Order: sequence, then C-alpha cells, then structure tokens
Amino acid sequence: MKNDQAESLRTQMQKRRHRQTRVLSVVSGKGGVGKSNVSLNVAISLAEAGAEVLLIDMDTGMANLDILLGYTPLLPFQEMFTENKSIFELIQSGPSGVQWIAGGSGLSGIFHMEEEHKLRFYEQLQLLEGEFDFIIFDMGAGLNENHMHLITTTERGILVTTPEPTALMDGYAMMKYIRSHKSDFPFAAVINRVDQKKDGRAAAQKLITVSEQFLGMQLTVLPMVPNDPKVSRAVMEQTPFVIAYPDSRAAQSMKQIAAGLWVKEQSAKTDGKPFRHFITGMKQRLFASART
Repeated sequence: MKNDQAESLRTQMQKRRHRQTRVLSVVSGKGGVGKSNVSLNVAISLAEAGAEVLLIDMDTGMANLDILLGYTPLLPFQEMFTENKSIFELIQSGPSGVQWIAGGSGLSGIFHMEEEHKLRFYEQLQLLEGEFDFIIFDMGAGLNENHMHLITTTERGILVTTPEPTALMDGYAMMKYIRSHKSDFPFAAVINRVDQKKDGRAAAQKLITVSEQFLGMQLTVLPMVPNDPKVSRAVMEQTPFVIAYPDSRAAQSMKQIAAGLWVKEQSAKTDGKPFRHFITGMKQRLFASART
C-alpha cells in the first residue's frame, strides 16, 4: 500500500513538473454580450476534455459566475489578506472537475493594495504554477485601468462580442485600449449570439480588417457561437449549458473552442515560459508604484 501511495505521489509530482500552465483573460467591450457564460462553458469544456482548469471571476462589480453555476461562494477573496487564507482555500470545485474562485471586493483595487497585500497576492499566485493547464480570468466588462494591468500580464486576451455594430465597436475599442499599453498583446475573438452564419462571418471579417489596418495585429477568430434559446434556459436553471444541454448548438461551439485551445496546449513545448512570463509581468505591475 505504501509503495502504491509513493508511486501515485511521484506520478502527480511528475505531471505537475511537466504541466504548462497557460494564463488567459476573457474580456468584452461592454456588458451583456455573454462574456461570463462563454468563460464558464469553455472552462468546463476544457475540463471535460481532460484539462485541469482554474476559472477566476475578476468582475468585482458584477461578479456572476456563482449565479451561472448555481453555487454559493465559499470564501470572499479578501480573506486571503484579512484572514491569511491561502489561494487554495478560495478554490471551489465545479461541474466536470472545473475549479473556480468567486469574485469579491478584495480584487477591486488589486494594483493599489498595501505593499504587504501585494506581496501576499504575488506569492500565492506563484503557487499555482504546474497545478493547472489553464488559468482563465473572467474580467469585468468595459475599460478599467486595474483590469488593463492584469490583462496585459496574461498570455492572450479572448474578446467576446456579438455581431451588433455597437458591440463590435466597443470590442475594437477594448483591444485598442489594451494594445496602447502593450503593443504586441495578442487577441482571439469569439462572435457570440450569432443568428445567421453570414452575420457572424461578416462581424469576424470586420474585426480582422480593423485589427490589421489600425492595430497592426493578426486577430485569431475562434468558432462562432449561435444564438441558442437553450443558453437562456440554462441561465434560468442556473446550470451551465454545456452540462444542461450538451447536444445544443451553443454547447457544441464551446467544445470546438475548447478543443482548439487544448490541442494548442498539448502541442506546445514551452518549458513553463508562459506562466513565468505572467508571474514576471504581474510582479512588475504590482510593484511599479513602489519604484516611482
């Protein structure tokens, strides 16, 4: 029995050493485009595909992952600082093995904390290396200086928008704003709530064109998500739609998006560089005020 336990521990440690933790941020130019629903259902789809996933709700004003999940938050995020809780004590298990951290007011001024709290946050983030294949930040909607600092430390931003002209314009403005702070920051786009494929393709092409022409960026477009009534039904039932309606058109799109991300992750030979770049960038952002 002891030999079996030791072998199991060695296997787990070996997996952790070789796991490439990738950090993504999901953003939108405005609220109401389904950003959190996309974040949650892609995260669950990744977990169902075999990935270890941590989803963190960074929307301090309108945090709603707990509502979409139908779960009660375990601990408020600020207890990492006020009660000296570890980040692992904040993590909750969700459906299909996805792990998540609820949003909270402790995140609202993350880059304006006292130095001891910044250090605590930085040290706790470091502990996540190798624990997960993906760490996904579900960011607040719209432009926010605090959010911008965090987004630009991640490996890539995933912009969620809809075919509506105002949503596309706001989405472009979000990418422009972030790229003005980090000129080489890469984006992928998800066109959500598509009634007709031609509308989704047209919206994607508009974003590709303006990204190339005005931002000098090659925008990656992920599979579009159809406007599916089962999504609204699942929200009312407080169950993620990939769980409640796995055969729905929207759920199939989530699985396609997740499959693309997971294949890229498994084929990458990065020796932990994405996470270390994230941690280095986070440290620079967190403690920039101390040097000025």
